[in-house]
Amino acid sequence: MINSRNKGKVGERECAAVWTELGWPSRRGQQFSGEEGRDIVGPPLHVEVKRFKKQMRFFDWHEQAERDAADGDMPVVCFRKDHGLWFIAFHLCRVNEFCEKLKG
Repeated sequence: MINSRNKGKVGERECAAVWTELGWPSRRGQQFSGEEGRDIVGPPLHVEVKRFKKQMRFFDWHEQAERDAADGDMPVVCFRKDHGLWFIAFHLCRVNEFCEKLKG
């Protein structure tokens, strides 16, 4: 059985690998640089990573991303249910900003 701390680390590594496959070389934030609140370093966004088994607490997760994001960083939440696919979520009113940031 995996504890929640290790589950978070594994989830961050998995999510970073997906971002890397999509063209934004990424890694866990705290693992290398100790950047508080930044789960993934690489994409031009503030990415909060969450894995869950039963209870999805999306609004809490997004509030955390908003609190932790530096000025100018767009907060997004990447999440997946155990053994599921990764999803990304953010405020719909920011879809143009999301697209612009990923265009670089």
